[in-house]
Amino acid sequence: MRRIASNRLLTREGLVLHPLVTLDEQGEVVEVRCSEAPDREPFTEFYAGVLVLGLEEELIPGLQKSREPLTKWLPTLLTDRQTLYLITGLDYPTLTPTPNTRIQPLR
Repeated sequence: MRRIASNRLLTREGLVLHPLVTLDEQGEVVEVRCSEAPDREPFTEFYAGVLVLGLEEELIPGLQKSREPLTKWLPTLLTDRQTLYLITGLDYPTLTPTPNTRIQPLR
């Protein structure tokens, strides 16, 4: 089991603050919960950026080119798959991709 925390998590339902995500041995999400101080949870990796649950790889090129806030369009494209990605280099006040946006799978 692996535990990952961040400031925000984007799901099909919307934005979750202070998420703590547990992954199984295959890298699939098995639990999502909130924690007031996720960076202080024991045995937890903390990543600055936005975690995204259910992102499909074929959406990544369009996501990197977009200049619209992720919260406006991305949740409707997310799937039920329990994959987890980290997006960094956003304009964080608006959650808009920038030329510096990077996307990586967390498995």
